[in-house]
This record gives sequence, structure tokens and C-alpha cells, in this order.
Amino acid sequence: MSGTGQVKFREYYDLVGDPHRLSNKLYQATPADEQDLGIPALAARLTADRSAQRHPSLPRRTPTEPSCAPAAPPDPVTPPMSRSPSHRGRPSPPPRMPPAG
Repeated sequence: MSGTGQVKFREYYDLVGDPHRLSNKLYQATPADEQDLGIPALAARLTADRSAQRHPSLPRRTPTEPSCAPAAPPDPVTPPMSRSPSHRGRPSPPPRMPPAG
């Protein structure tokens, strides 16, 4: 945002269709494009959320406190498949070719 309060650059991505965020939907978007994407409604909601008063009984969150639930634990690692004792230390034989002829 500039010193005048004017937004210089905005980003909006389709996280389902573009999970790597390669195509900014607001790059060179017209007002009609923004309307189709629902940007005015999102901007109004963001403004309302920013100006909303916290309930006095809720504790104030400190800047170091996470703002969302902790991430789920990572999936357990599947151990590598073990080879049978007959294959220890020896390469696999080449595939058999059908007899010529």
C-alpha cells in the first residue's frame, strides 16, 4: 500500500486449479473480472474483520502466539520393503527371452 492508502499490487490465486500459485487472477484484471471473482465481497469482509471489536472476555493474542491450530503430525514413514534372504547381495537375474524361431 502506498502512503496515500492506494493499493499498488494485489494477488488472488485459484489454489485448487493452480496450487503452485503461478497465475495471479488479479494481474491486469478489469473491474468486471474482479466482480466475477467476488473481490468486492472479499474486500468488504476483510474490512469488517479488521475493524471488528474483540469480545472483552477473550484474552488478547500476543504476536508470538500462533493464530491457528497446530499442524497435524506428519504421516508415519513406511519402512522399506525387506528382500528375502535368497536375494541378499546378489543382483536380480536378467529376464528370460522366449526361444527364437
